[in-house]
Amino acid sequence: MSMNRMIVFGDSILKGVMYLDNGVRGKYKLCQGAFEQRMAERGVEVIRRCHMGATIDAGLEQINKSLERGESFRNTTVLLEFGGNDCAFNWKDISDAPEAMHKPKNELARFCELYRRAIALAQSAGAEVMLASLVPIDAVKYMNFISRGLSYDNILSWLGDINMLYRWHEGYNRAVEQLAVEHSLPLLDLRSGFLSDHAFKSLICDDGIHPTQAGHKIIEDIAVGTLSCPGAA
Repeated sequence: MSMNRMIVFGDSILKGVMYLDNGVRGKYKLCQGAFEQRMAERGVEVIRRCHMGATIDAGLEQINKSLERGESFRNTTVLLEFGGNDCAFNWKDISDAPEAMHKPKNELARFCELYRRAIALAQSAGAEVMLASLVPIDAVKYMNFISRGLSYDNILSWLGDINMLYRWHEGYNRAVEQLAVEHSLPLLDLRSGFLSDHAFKSLICDDGIHPTQAGHKIIEDIAVGTLSCPGAA
């Protein structure tokens, strides 16, 4: 049986990372899912090129390096999943100087411009491109996580309210959704499955960012259901 191919460029969410907090020092580990196996059973070979902390800059660089090695993206769906790290701030700097001006790793305009370049580059190499929405954060858990060893009050003063963390993250998600519309690309909607779940807090790890095992199962089920036929995307 001939196999279709999907290459995933993204961050730790689609890498399958979880954060486990033992009360003293947390650690990251990969969930043991069956995404590749389930996709292979449907005739799709999945190649994950996802890295902890990856921003759209890193994704664009990875695509460039793949093409420089002579790799072809023909008969391939390229799935792009970025934004969660692009919108992050240096929380120590904010804790130390909450009255100062602070910028995220990639401001929204630059994020969108680099995303457009990544889309165009993958398409120029023959790929069918698909974008993934962002898995939502748990703002309360995330605030507790980023303020460890720092001034919770200073960070909160700069934010205005804890839910600013969620709204800021949502802004980057909206940008991804708009890019999909702008370029007439299919969107892998990972976000809705989390937001509609009444057990949402059980789906996000104690760092407020990474999905739990149950959360990754939701991602897997959505992805398998959506991506089983990449050529039809």
